[in-house]
Amino acid sequence: MRIRRKMKKSTKQYIAVAMSMILILGGSFAFLLIHVTRQINATYEMGLQEKENYISSNTRTVFCVTKDITAGECITPDKVIRKEVLDSRNEEVFITEVDFTKAALVDIPEGSPVTKTMVNQESMTNDQRIVEYQSITISSTIEENDVVDIRICYPDGEDYLILSKKTVHDLKDMTSCSLWLNEEELLLMSSALVDLYLFQGGKIYTTKYIEPTIQDGLLSNYIPSKEVADVISKDPNIIETASAYLSEQQREELEGRMEKSDGEESIGYYGGENGGYVYEK
Repeated sequence: MRIRRKMKKSTKQYIAVAMSMILILGGSFAFLLIHVTRQINATYEMGLQEKENYISSNTRTVFCVTKDITAGECITPDKVIRKEVLDSRNEEVFITEVDFTKAALVDIPEGSPVTKTMVNQESMTNDQRIVEYQSITISSTIEENDVVDIRICYPDGEDYLILSKKTVHDLKDMTSCSLWLNEEELLLMSSALVDLYLFQGGKIYTTKYIEPTIQDGLLSNYIPSKEVADVISKDPNIIETASAYLSEQQREELEGRMEKSDGEESIGYYGGENGGYVYEK
């Protein structure tokens, strides 16, 4: 009887200990589950907040095209719509109302936001025409669609701005390019060409903008002389003559630079039929 009582007592103790362990383990698991759930929720909310902050700080209200735009086509109010887009770029890189009537430099797919680098920096006007020049000294750093100033330098060192903030089009071998000019700008360029023909030794050249989207153009300070105006009025062909002369001069200077460059790349060694240095390219 005593043995049975002891066994019953012992079994009850084991059960009590087991139940206590289960309760402890269950409580610990519940605590751990709650803690992990809170951490997951906190991490999720933090990630969600970061996404909301990113979206909020990178939302831009810009102009997007409502249909495909081809290069050369003007950007007009009926071809764009203002909408919010997610873009990390500064708002200054996108076009505004002042850029309407400017021509697209590249094809722009439907729905794309329009940046200032996609459009010509010059507004289209009714009297604007495409004029090709072969008499402008074009810097080696100039590329297609770069924005430049057109300047004139006289033999005595005097330097003036003819045209401000013009886009270079149809660049060919650094000897020819096209400019979009209105009537006044065309007359200024014609006068400058005759100027250099009359006072030989100067040049018409380009200077490139670093950031054309934020840099403003300057006012032209080139004023054609009365002598140039008289020559143009007396000889209507003088502009073509001056242009042809300057183009030929420009070509000779380019060929001279190329020959000099080839000479610098030559390799010399001692030898030949009569001794001395022989150069090979």
